[in-house]
Amino acid sequence: MTPSARLQAVIELVEGYLGTLEAGGPAGDQMVLHYFSKRRYAGSKDRRAVREQFYTIMRQFGLFTWVCQQAGHALDGRRLSLAQLLGKSSDEVDILFSGAKFSPEPLSEEEQQFAETARNILARPDRPVWVERNVPDWLYGRLEERFGDTLPEQLEGLEARAPLDVRVNTTRRSVDKVASAFHGSTPTPFSPFGLRLNDEPNLQQHKLFRDGLVDIQDEGAQLAALACSVQPGMQVLDYCAGAGGKSLAIAQLMDGKGQVFAHDQDPDRLSRLVPRAQRQKLRNIQLINSLEDTSNVFDRVVLDVPCSGTGTWRRNPEQRWRQSPELVAKYVETQAQILVEGAKLVKPGGQLVYITCSILPEEDEQRIMSFLEEHRNYSLAAYDTLPGFTEINLPPSQSLLSECLLMTPATHGTDGFFVAVMDRVN
Repeated sequence: MTPSARLQAVIELVEGYLGTLEAGGPAGDQMVLHYFSKRRYAGSKDRRAVREQFYTIMRQFGLFTWVCQQAGHALDGRRLSLAQLLGKSSDEVDILFSGAKFSPEPLSEEEQQFAETARNILARPDRPVWVERNVPDWLYGRLEERFGDTLPEQLEGLEARAPLDVRVNTTRRSVDKVASAFHGSTPTPFSPFGLRLNDEPNLQQHKLFRDGLVDIQDEGAQLAALACSVQPGMQVLDYCAGAGGKSLAIAQLMDGKGQVFAHDQDPDRLSRLVPRAQRQKLRNIQLINSLEDTSNVFDRVVLDVPCSGTGTWRRNPEQRWRQSPELVAKYVETQAQILVEGAKLVKPGGQLVYITCSILPEEDEQRIMSFLEEHRNYSLAAYDTLPGFTEINLPPSQSLLSECLLMTPATHGTDGFFVAVMDRVN
């Protein structure tokens, strides 16, 4: 692909993204994969270049949106793609918008005027703080409430590129042995069964992945599984199992003894767990559709609830602009319902584990405090006293509650994860 053809691909991807802002849609990497699945002629360098340009726009979407607003122009794929090229000369831009085969059409007179106006706007020093930080205006105050003076540092962490972490299936192979198969890889700083890869190989085609010895999982998710403090022989319910990443990690920690029951409202998504468990030879997992007659049964009930995903922005920068106050309010309502339902299933002496990949207080601490006010038979367990956490030198939690764990990219080098562990105390 020529540079112009790559730009046309970016324009088409951005147009597709703009169509999902209100209705929601797939993650950016899935959009790119789907796009190129119909364009087999594109080589690996082309795909990488297009992906990087697309993510450049996503990571500066707030700035480019503001520029379009200030210039009085509607958002579209061409203007947003043009905005990221304004560091180039007019002649260089014209070459890219050449109108040649597979290339974008030449800039119209209106688009040329937009480019000149946008250059002047970008030179202005009066950008709003939400534009500078690339955060929706309505969200900035909520994050400032959480992080205070450290907010710029925390947002910078959410802009950085995420590393590629894998969970090593330590029931079958040690971390050190697996590390020797990936050049330049290192053990994750805190998870005892994690490995951070130095580059991004086509992991799903790697023999160790196909043999079930590694699985892709951010270190934060691994630590969330560790916080469940499971033991061999336990009965564990993963209430919102999704595709089963945490179910697999928990089953591994139980060393194949006891049972992990994986449940989810989306059977199709849950069905992906079966081949993953088979590949990893983790046989102590079973799917469960009905939860009738399961009150007071489980040693652990894990609630990895649906949420805004604000902790995953470095991995999914496009997601921050798909959120709204109304959508977060719906998540909060769902989370409250799941907490009440899950609490009924924990047996006396067991634990309820609440997990989000959100950094918003209303989805995290506020949910826990509201739940505990109405459920006096539960109390918070301090995360740093849990088995597995006493042996690792984890940086301080960023949570507003000292017993809870909030990991962030800036502080812990992980995705943003909130974990609250509650004891059922009768």
